[in-house]
Amino acid sequence: MSKQSNKNIYTLSDMECRKCKNKMMCVSHKEIKAKQLRQPFYYSQWYKCTCGWMLNLEEDKVWNDGTVVEAQKQEEEQLSFLNQI
Repeated sequence: MSKQSNKNIYTLSDMECRKCKNKMMCVSHKEIKAKQLRQPFYYSQWYKCTCGWMLNLEEDKVWNDGTVVEAQKQEEEQLSFLNQI
């Protein structure tokens, strides 16, 4: 079972909520955008429960290096410049 939205992809996981013991939804980015690339790190996926509990695992952490962020900034500046013409 999966639900798709504009921002994230939801799939039912086998992980159990530590708070209420229900199955949790695994949430992942549909697309990595500039917002995630500007941050020092982001999570490729995380787990949410209907009770409100959320879990981020260290193994799902993606570290950004400065080169990716700088390249994204340059691309945004170029697009901004082209839109002004």
